[in-house]
Amino acid sequence: MVYALPGVYGDHGDNSSKDILPIVMRERVHVKGVGANRCIIRGSLINQSFFPSFIFWPTGPTQGTNQLLQVLVNMAAINSRAPTPSNHNPPPWGLLSGGVVPDQREILSGFTFQGGAVQVYVPSGYVDQEQTAIVSNCVFDMRHGFSPNPSDPNTTLPGPYFGIMMAKKFLVNSPGYPDQKVLIANNTFIMGQWGRDLAGTEQWIGSARDEAVAVIDVTNPLCQGGGGDCDETLRGIGNPGLINNVFRTKPGTSQRALLGIDEDDTLIQGDYPALYLQTNAFAVLRNGSDGGNATFHSQAMHSSQLAPAANDLGFGVHPAIYGCDADTDAKNEACGISGPSCPSPSCTPATAPLPIVAIFEDSNTEYDPGFIGEYLSTQFPGLGSYVDWRLLPGSSSADSPLKDRGFFPATGQDITMKNGSSFPLSNFKEANPFEWDGEGYGNPRTVDASPDIGFDEIHLVNMAGSYGNYSSSHNVPSSLNPDALQGSTSRFLFFRRSAGGVDLIQSNELKINGANEMPTMHPPAWYRPPGTLETPPKDTSLPIGYRSKYISFRASPPAPWSEVIAVQTNFKSYSPLSHASATVDLQFGLASVIVDDECMGGPPCSETYFNTQVVFSTAPSPTGSPVLRSNLQAEFR
Repeated sequence: MVYALPGVYGDHGDNSSKDILPIVMRERVHVKGVGANRCIIRGSLINQSFFPSFIFWPTGPTQGTNQLLQVLVNMAAINSRAPTPSNHNPPPWGLLSGGVVPDQREILSGFTFQGGAVQVYVPSGYVDQEQTAIVSNCVFDMRHGFSPNPSDPNTTLPGPYFGIMMAKKFLVNSPGYPDQKVLIANNTFIMGQWGRDLAGTEQWIGSARDEAVAVIDVTNPLCQGGGGDCDETLRGIGNPGLINNVFRTKPGTSQRALLGIDEDDTLIQGDYPALYLQTNAFAVLRNGSDGGNATFHSQAMHSSQLAPAANDLGFGVHPAIYGCDADTDAKNEACGISGPSCPSPSCTPATAPLPIVAIFEDSNTEYDPGFIGEYLSTQFPGLGSYVDWRLLPGSSSADSPLKDRGFFPATGQDITMKNGSSFPLSNFKEANPFEWDGEGYGNPRTVDASPDIGFDEIHLVNMAGSYGNYSSSHNVPSSLNPDALQGSTSRFLFFRRSAGGVDLIQSNELKINGANEMPTMHPPAWYRPPGTLETPPKDTSLPIGYRSKYISFRASPPAPWSEVIAVQTNFKSYSPLSHASATVDLQFGLASVIVDDECMGGPPCSETYFNTQVVFSTAPSPTGSPVLRSNLQAEFR
């Protein structure tokens, strides 16, 4: 497991980390950010790099081209026979006799992606073998043309064309396509941003490219040069698994949430075999199963499993390959070359996916997720275009439409899709996408009945004004975000109106417990925030989901807080998209916490790890008894 610490990775400006992209995922190596709201992988400002990738570009119903563009994360080398980077030979486990070694499912988790032409690219591997992976608890920020540097608003970042692209190349020697079984779970795709424009009007202020596609599955038939698939139709015939994802598209565009994805790729087996569940949220008209948008194409098809064929290196056999006809002799003929005629295409169009929650498109019967950053941007104009893609909390009668709408596997249960793909989950918690949400340690993936849809689980509290999704979130620029402007000293604490069966109106106070920790290593290295408890104790007298203690509580909170906050007077009501959607007014608590001036008294300022956890009590201190413990809020300030 490789852990990425907080920061903005990539070569995107003078103050960037200068990391060379793409990040190349390797077999049996997991890559995990310590929080999607703190770990950002950002493309270059010109959508190129020193190491661009050849990308299959599906620009027609039956044809495509190869483009040399920037990829943020490349998954070409994630199967058991992928060559090692040092000598380009298969690894030892890829040369074992007795057949192909089962592929491991590498996990990519806990990041925000910005820019690049393709943010996560899963092309056919270096060898003709099935690929498996998990992409989870991430934010795909697909906005185009926004300024990542507040001090230089005229310099903008090109947005991607694809969030996740699975591209299968036809196997000439073993006719058909190797599958790409990628579990895409618990992610948030942002293709439209709501806020205030410079005139103060609430409207759409950010958008992905008009032709952008969040997730695409597509074949590369290779027929243009001969020796390829007899059926040149670009189509999605793979068997990925898409669960618990939210796709926020912008109305009035040609954007697609899904392209080449069929219904069976999105239906997950429930508690008994005949029960299959939808768990994704997207605009109904954005599923893209009809073949394409104005620019890109991939027809969602049902494929046939072809017989395994001997591989070209002689080590066992391929896993099953897929196509539209089992006549391998006919399929092996080059298109346009004399010989047996190509058979008529036998793939059948697949049923389009349906969402469990219809995201707003143009009707007041559709819903908006309700994001914290958009609330702050519209209600507090001084914060500008504040970016925070976590979900606003609510109450039992007025909650986010994404609350408790996802799927959570039971202990030991595999993820099984209707398309036949099965995804066993790791017993190693850090490689399990259902252990923590996109905020990482101290933020369980599921609270209450079921997980929420997207990278963020609605917990008891959210602290805004911390380092979130690249915003000018600190009061002063730091080593993590040197491009930040001098920011607002205000902090905002959002909390639910009710949780764990407790009506928080009846709670008298909340107390913010904090822990400041100085970095002790140079460079620092950690997998859970310094200052947190390795084994959180639980108070079993409290409701399930609100029992854990992630930091040591002190007699009084550290600076900047020296007092507790009364609960009853802090409840707000907000309607996302200015009442345009069917989302009811969200009711939540909002405490504007004491001014947090990190460098009060002037520089020099020290950078610390700062962890907070809130306790709600029945009566004012010191007599009040705790009724709920919150999730952890961690940052580098």
